[in-house]
Amino acid sequence: MFEAGDELLYPDPGFPTYRAMIEVAGGIPVPVPLLEENYFSFNLQAFDSLINDRTKLIILNSPSNPTGGVIPLKDLVHIAQAAEEGNIWIISDEICSRLDYKQNGVPNLAALPGMLDRTIIVDGFSKTYAMTGGRLGYGIMPESLARRVGLLLTHSIGCTATFTQIAGVHALSSN
Repeated sequence: MFEAGDELLYPDPGFPTYRAMIEVAGGIPVPVPLLEENYFSFNLQAFDSLINDRTKLIILNSPSNPTGGVIPLKDLVHIAQAAEEGNIWIISDEICSRLDYKQNGVPNLAALPGMLDRTIIVDGFSKTYAMTGGRLGYGIMPESLARRVGLLLTHSIGCTATFTQIAGVHALSSN
């Protein structure tokens, strides 16, 4: 799927782990500037100029950490079209998606036509349920990729601690 030297686009400013993990995987990190005047969404002109044949993945984070910006639906449509045209995968980090204090709803990229098959949603319990130390998270992705990710997790993490799993069940059942 990805090879050393592939380019991966990520939001800047953004969560520092994005760049670090791209480098750990042997990819080339390509920062896409966020514009304050556009609710800290991608600078779409810069985004368009950065996409090329070596672009294999786009990382989105909405609402954003650290800015809190929500990517507008029209920008998600633009990003989705570019991903489809370039056969590019998207990781949608939705860890803050339920922190919607304006209650306007956070647009979801995977809900756009054709995007479910090329989107990896990552989420967890740390923000919504204040379980930052528990390290309980999950991913939603195409089944073929889920099998590969499952093997990676089995041999790198093992499994989540029992007390953390119980806390997660309690968080979900009291919601």
